[in-house]
Amino acid sequence: PRPGRGTPCGYPLPPTPPGRASFGCMHPAPPRMASRGANTTRRQPTTIRRRVPPEDVVVTRANERPSPRRRSQRLPSYDYAQVGAYFVTITVHERLCLFGEIHDDRMRLSQAGHMAWRVWLQLPQRFPTIQADAFIVMPNHVHGVVLINENPPSDSDNHPVRAPLVGALFRHPPEIDPVPAPPGGTLRPDAPGTGGAPAMATPTTGRISLGHVIGAYKSLTTVEYTRNVKARNWTPFRRRLWQRNYYEHVVRSDESLNRLRRYILGNPAQWALDRENPLAPPR
Repeated sequence: PRPGRGTPCGYPLPPTPPGRASFGCMHPAPPRMASRGANTTRRQPTTIRRRVPPEDVVVTRANERPSPRRRSQRLPSYDYAQVGAYFVTITVHERLCLFGEIHDDRMRLSQAGHMAWRVWLQLPQRFPTIQADAFIVMPNHVHGVVLINENPPSDSDNHPVRAPLVGALFRHPPEIDPVPAPPGGTLRPDAPGTGGAPAMATPTTGRISLGHVIGAYKSLTTVEYTRNVKARNWTPFRRRLWQRNYYEHVVRSDESLNRLRRYILGNPAQWALDRENPLAPPR
């Protein structure tokens, strides 16, 4: 046949050899163009999918920017209620320097810093099975060691991790401004300018974890600080006094415990390079 006739593609059929059947044209047929009046399949509407934020981002409100999800810094399989020593760091929200200043490598506590110190020392009254070990108040954070015991500690307990071993060295602030400690005496909770002593609840019985202790410390200091913002014009804070999370380290040896005690005592001398110092050079 002539080109364009007899085949779907318009090409002529090749001659068929004798004795073989013709299978027709092997070229594919050209696509047919639908006429305007023909019924065509309607396109399905495109589904608009909302962007799902990554797993590490949480959108709290429609008009707010996504904020990073707060990840826990705790060891997932560790029991923080078992007997032992724990080093903790709690930082003020937005790293505001509310608790005093560093002068000549020494910490001079403000009234709010004195309150933060006093509440820490009174924690064993609320939790009889713990001991408040080495502790320091910095301008915008605190370092401390918490000892958790099975039973309330006694004076006859001489174990290096469970015994006080701190004496007067950790029982009195290094220097307080403007309320100095009386020579050779203890700090009075009702000292002028300290805002009085926060009300301690009935001693907590049962199994105590590190989270219970830190949560109580944050709550007591926040209530006391908020009250003195109104009563004594302390520097106000936004939203919360402390950051939601806190750093912790499980102390696993007496050598590590003593090293952390030295670190706590020498922390004011390292304030210029402290990562919590807003004026420290970036690392």
